[in-house]
Amino acid sequence: MTSLKGFIQLLQADLKDSQKMYFEVINSELNRLETTMTEFLMLAKPKNSVMKRTNLTKVLDETVHIMQPQALLHGIELKFSIFDGDSWAFGDENRLKQVFINLIKTQLKRHRIRGKFKFPSCKRISR
Repeated sequence: MTSLKGFIQLLQADLKDSQKMYFEVINSELNRLETTMTEFLMLAKPKNSVMKRTNLTKVLDETVHIMQPQALLHGIELKFSIFDGDSWAFGDENRLKQVFINLIKTQLKRHRIRGKFKFPSCKRISR
């Protein structure tokens, strides 16, 4: 990424004013790509598991927001609705998020029809 940015800056110095706007768009998109890559690298970085009470509703909501741009590139809008408050589980939040990312990526590859993909949430069962 750094080398791409460097080459863009070198090329940009020799451009006419009418061409500079294209390089501004390229720089903007490279910055956006770098942010996305950083987020994914942070998720992929192996860490010691921190097993704790985890809010699955929050984890899935964050995952949907992370994956929304990729879904939109496939013509799919991700929707997540909460039926009955938060759902909790004992687990590692980062690993659960990676599981949800993998599930969404698999669905995006298999989903041939453009449109909406809804993530239903389970209603809480009282004991």
